[in-house]
Amino acid sequence: MNNMKKLIIFIVACIFANVALGQTQVINNNKTDRAIALGQGAFAGTTQEEYNYITKGYKIQIESGLDMKKGYRFVDMGKSITTTWNRPVELRECSFMGLVRDGQTKPCAIMMIYKRTDIPNSAVYYICIPSDNAPEEIWQQTMTFITKTFSGVNDIPMMQAVIWALMHFGSREAGR
Repeated sequence: MNNMKKLIIFIVACIFANVALGQTQVINNNKTDRAIALGQGAFAGTTQEEYNYITKGYKIQIESGLDMKKGYRFVDMGKSITTTWNRPVELRECSFMGLVRDGQTKPCAIMMIYKRTDIPNSAVYYICIPSDNAPEEIWQQTMTFITKTFSGVNDIPMMQAVIWALMHFGSREAGR
């Protein structure tokens, strides 16, 4: 495994290990409420259904104007906007949304939405960051997606933007 992939795994592990008390904004059926995430401890384990919703279903929901998946809500966890280095200016954005089951306060997974914002209609990637206690198969699916998506030489700026965003996200969450 190359060093960039090891760094991503480390950053994602740090995010889940360091999330503490914090105030976040809840987005639920186009209404905005304030919610306070209470307590520390493990997130609810990410299921295969939740992984599939984040990586495939959410895109279909947005494109089709469908309602939020029943039994869940999203918690806005911030975004990071980066520019590339050693190239013409390229703007990239990574947004983080916690998928929270109804009746719970901690996310069962985090959706990272990656997009390049300086090109109209550029590809948008929906990446599932599973909970720390998710089954190994779920983590492996995320690793497989990252490996396939960011494997080319031209994908280095993408990988840099994702690492940058994850570092900011982890730092923000650890400071809560």
